[in-house]
Amino acid sequence: MATPSYPEKNGKVSKKVNGALLLKPYDLQQVVKVHNLLTQDPPSTLTIEMLALAVGINRNKLHYGFKQLYGVTIHAFRVRQNMEKAKYLLTSTQHPIKTITRLIGYKSSSDFGYAFKQQFGLTPSAFRKQAIIIDDINANEAA
Repeated sequence: MATPSYPEKNGKVSKKVNGALLLKPYDLQQVVKVHNLLTQDPPSTLTIEMLALAVGINRNKLHYGFKQLYGVTIHAFRVRQNMEKAKYLLTSTQHPIKTITRLIGYKSSSDFGYAFKQQFGLTPSAFRKQAIIIDDINANEAA
């Protein structure tokens, strides 16, 4: 059976194997560069199009390649990173939740609260209270 191919916008043909876009080694390297960029210092304002332009591959290759390599979309990866950063800030600082909201790139505290609860099952304030209680219990046990 022949490998299906699909024309891209530029007229070149991309091959798909088992429904997955077949990327060239260069394209894979660029996807890894984007992952490294997002992992080291996630720029919250860059769109997928801007990331693709920065590494020199088209948006679709970046989108599908990232999903193939890492099992999540770039958006889901960023959300997870933001939530982990928020979790850290909630447990290690006394910053108000509104400040943490802005630090991780959300404009609205309610949007942040909704996303945080989706990820961890608790609101940010409930999570912080629970973390304080657990710290107190651990401190009492250690004493």
